[in-house]
Amino acid sequence: GWQSFDACCRSDTEAFELRERLELDAEQVHRIDAFVYASLMKRFWNDVALQGATVLCIGARLGGEVREFTRLGALAIGVDFNPGSRNMYVVYGDAHNLQFGDGLFRYVFTNILDHIAHPTQFFNEVCRVLSGGGVFYLDISVTDGGYYEAHGNLLDDVPAIKAALERLKFTSVAEE
Repeated sequence: GWQSFDACCRSDTEAFELRERLELDAEQVHRIDAFVYASLMKRFWNDVALQGATVLCIGARLGGEVREFTRLGALAIGVDFNPGSRNMYVVYGDAHNLQFGDGLFRYVFTNILDHIAHPTQFFNEVCRVLSGGGVFYLDISVTDGGYYEAHGNLLDDVPAIKAALERLKFTSVAEE
């Protein structure tokens, strides 16, 4: 089943303590950014539509995706339950209830579907904040769950995810 980060914790104190333990040092952030940069460059390096486009990264953690979309010319911001202290790229936010206006973003990017407690509510929020003709990049890992995965491999859930997105009138443009 689907559970949010906070639902996995028994108390607000436990959630706070776990978030504090997940804080990364600068070297770890640099390594993660290098990986994210390589991944995004492979997909988007020649996408001239990113120049000046608005991008929302949901579940952006410490901002690796946001920084890389910015390097590619976008005006990007991230939201996360735990943006870390003094993070100028990511603000606190709930993926199920985004604080942004309707139709504000040309692109929405996420790779945290395994952390989403209510996928339909989440997809509705993505629809709401996307501008007309906007693009939703949903990155789903089909490998075995790793350290950060909340509920492991989403491969078995892909048909249900596709069905939910089709009901909301999303069109699949690429699968890798």
